[in-house]
Amino acid sequence: MPDSTDNPFTYADAEVIVRSSDGVDLKLHKSILSVASPFFSTLFSLPQPSIETSVTMTPPNEESSLPVIAVTEDARTLCGLFRLVYPIAEADLSTLPQVAAVFGAAKKYQLEQAFLNSQKQMLAYAESHPLRTYMLGCFFKDAKITRAAARASRSLQTVVRYVDEMDSVTASDFCRLLIYKEQNVQDLFKNFDWIPRGIPSVQANDGTQPETIAWNAEQKPNWFRCESCSHTEEDKGGYWREDGKASEWWEKYMARVATELQNDDSQGGACAVSSENVAEALHEGSTCEGGCAADESVQAFHAFTRYLAGEIDKKVYIELKF
Repeated sequence: MPDSTDNPFTYADAEVIVRSSDGVDLKLHKSILSVASPFFSTLFSLPQPSIETSVTMTPPNEESSLPVIAVTEDARTLCGLFRLVYPIAEADLSTLPQVAAVFGAAKKYQLEQAFLNSQKQMLAYAESHPLRTYMLGCFFKDAKITRAAARASRSLQTVVRYVDEMDSVTASDFCRLLIYKEQNVQDLFKNFDWIPRGIPSVQANDGTQPETIAWNAEQKPNWFRCESCSHTEEDKGGYWREDGKASEWWEKYMARVATELQNDDSQGGACAVSSENVAEALHEGSTCEGGCAADESVQAFHAFTRYLAGEIDKKVYIELKF
């Protein structure tokens, strides 16, 4: 079999050969592969007819004194992959297609450390090549890569252009990116008309259903009807504007969350329910002589922050179908 000058896997004490699609033999150790990968551990431990895998292992024969596993990846991809497994220098993966090929192989063969290392490299490409990386994230069904690339795509003037990686995904994958790119989480803080009418509360359930927020529409929350609290003059809409203004401490809370998201929207709705932001808001509200952040309002405010967190997540997390 031909060999490759870039193939360092020629160990004399090897126990198995992994043969690339372009005919290069990588002589490897079963012990290392078994520890690194459940896929190979299963392959080596059970009789071949009992294994449902995408590869088969040919027993030693006249051609080879070692069992041979023929795979569909080329030698460059395999060498890059197993360099992430063995304690030797990693491959110089200088292009996105090379990194993607190694990432796909690491996922396929369940090589966890190689998967994490190549995923990290893919995430780096999400910043410099967001559109191409988004398509690859969809193809590999990796939510972390897909979301990072979608977020980075907001810096692009347009995503309506062809890249080769589009051939591997569906039209709906691309359509979701177009919809996502039009969303802007800051819209939640420019106008408050999206807030439902009423006092919010967390709807009780047995823990088997997603959390929902119920709204008692008979009256407004205290922070929307307090006559004693300081108010801002800016009108951002909302049903309470009919006869009053939002309390200043509440609007300061909203402004803090908006600023955090403007600086880094990767945290999503978590910033709306963070103990620091909630505690600061309630502390500021406690100085109001009208008691718009008194004990009876605390639960309602906590429910509101959870509702806001959900609305933020709808804006900053692209909907995925995998």
